[in-house]
Amino acid sequence: MLAGKIALITGAGSGIGRSACQIMSREGAQIIAADQNEANAAQTIELLSGSHHLSVPMDVSNASTISQALSSIQSKLSTPPNVLVNCAGITRDEFFLKMSEKQFQDVFDVNLKVSEISDDIEVTGSSSIPAYYGTFLVSQAVCRGLVLAKIPGSIINIASVVGRTGNMGQSNYAATKAGVEAFTKSIAQELAGDCRGH
Repeated sequence: MLAGKIALITGAGSGIGRSACQIMSREGAQIIAADQNEANAAQTIELLSGSHHLSVPMDVSNASTISQALSSIQSKLSTPPNVLVNCAGITRDEFFLKMSEKQFQDVFDVNLKVSEISDDIEVTGSSSIPAYYGTFLVSQAVCRGLVLAKIPGSIINIASVVGRTGNMGQSNYAATKAGVEAFTKSIAQELAGDCRGH
């Protein structure tokens, strides 16, 4: 079903990301396992059959590591990945009245982050405008590569039912996952015909 597809999966060192690598590999995709823990990403690759899979270090809250990972992939494969699965995400659970600003911000740093754009990332206009990182930055970089290469692609963003229902002790996580869902619907409309957003 996925023969000929090159799937970049973030958060691939464990959990949902690792499982996504295993499932997509069984369906025939070439896997690029990306994780901030390079050893864990490499362990995921060892679980897959075949020798054509790759692992790359990537911290989705750090623009420089994203840029380096995508450059490495392009250099090794001479093509951008045509499937992106954004699995990277964290929780820092705490009841709302006890939650620290750091606990709230840590979750946004990985799942959506508002920060300054690094000089390493090319953005139309000023390089000092605020942007959403995490899911935003990886999706944008992959889609730019696909559009430039005139290759259709698919972006799969892992959200959570908590983004719709909320959950005690997870106001930070719920906010980011609601954001991921709205972001995905918006890019699907903008990129129709080039990249499918799910």
